[in-house]
Amino acid sequence: ETTAQLEKENGNNKSRLEKENENNKSRLEKENQDNKIRWEKENSKLDTELKEVKAKHKQIYPETTAQLEKENGKKSRLEKEMRTINQGWKENQDNKIRWEKENSKLDTELKEVKAKHKQ
Repeated sequence: ETTAQLEKENGNNKSRLEKENENNKSRLEKENQDNKIRWEKENSKLDTELKEVKAKHKQIYPETTAQLEKENGKKSRLEKEMRTINQGWKENQDNKIRWEKENSKLDTELKEVKAKHKQ
């Protein structure tokens, strides 16, 4: 292959990788934002539900062991759901970091290929 062909191919590869990186970055940022909004709404909903359960318990149920256990079961379920949501948020953050590292690695590889072809 001639230098001109290699430069053209390198330019095409660079353009393609830059577009892929930008698309990945945009997609991940949107997913992150969508997940954050969804989890914030879900956390708010669960928080409200938990407050309602506690208020209902104080107003309606007498302090019997069986009824306390029932309410504690609801609280445990809500707390478990909140932990699941928080874990999902952490996984999303981990994925974002992983994609940023991958994009950085691709950028570095692209620079190396470009430098190699210039020599």
